[in-house]
Amino acid sequence: LEKCMDSVAKLLIPADALEVVIVDDGSDQEYDIEALQAKSPFAIKYVRKEHSGICATKNRAIEESTGEFIAFLDDDMVVSPLWLSRLMSGFINERIAGVGSTNLTYPDNNSLTQYSDYRELARRPFRDQTGEVLNVLTGSACLRKKVLLEVGGFNQRQSAEGVPFGGDDVDITWKIRDAGYKFSHADD
Repeated sequence: LEKCMDSVAKLLIPADALEVVIVDDGSDQEYDIEALQAKSPFAIKYVRKEHSGICATKNRAIEESTGEFIAFLDDDMVVSPLWLSRLMSGFINERIAGVGSTNLTYPDNNSLTQYSDYRELARRPFRDQTGEVLNVLTGSACLRKKVLLEVGGFNQRQSAEGVPFGGDDVDITWKIRDAGYKFSHADD
């Protein structure tokens, strides 16, 4: 979280253009939110809740946010200074519900990370044969809040049934596509 927030603090946008909402899903980690706030030009709202899974956590972030757009970022990610500007540039019309980003993984001894990097699973969006973006990874993406609310948010049943992570991206993006919206992708 500290590395993630250090990178967020370097975003090249006006300080009053962003609110940061951190939703802690019942972790046993203690964070010095005052120290994070002291290093950040953006206001930070910290919400701690009982562990209930990634979908419920993302829905809580939606509830707690006040903006028109919600940029989701997992705490194990770091971003470039232009990350949010590039994501916002993908909203070229009202039918674009979300914009995904290019994600780079760094192989380590974890076989899942190695496979993901080898297959470039997080690097490029999933597209159909026409080039339309089918899915964005919500660990690093920006979505319209009104669309998220329209489709009922993330599927909390997934968390309730014991799925600890994964699948939330596919589910939410297909719900949004079924509602008639499209996605874009920030390639750089």
